[in-house]
Amino acid sequence: MILFCFVFFSRDFYKILNLPRTATLNQIKKNYRKLAKELHPDKNTNDPQAQERFQDLGAAYEVKIKNIEVKIFNDYFRHYPILINVKFMINMVKKV
Repeated sequence: MILFCFVFFSRDFYKILNLPRTATLNQIKKNYRKLAKELHPDKNTNDPQAQERFQDLGAAYEVKIKNIEVKIFNDYFRHYPILINVKFMINMVKKV
């Protein structure tokens, strides 16, 4: 488990996505779509490492997008904490 965490978190996701560390959410999405088309295993049938590179690309995209979305959520609701309570209450009512 420790080895998996080290290998997973030691990868440079920006390098996999071929982007600078200052990339915006839209730049990440746009470049991911472009690379996904290029690296898709169906398009690279003669490359034995195509599947691995495609999976690495998907993992990098998922990690970066989630990090940015969490940051946006935290920044927004840090300034408007009452909205969190309202959303929580609405969700609780829907469950009943």
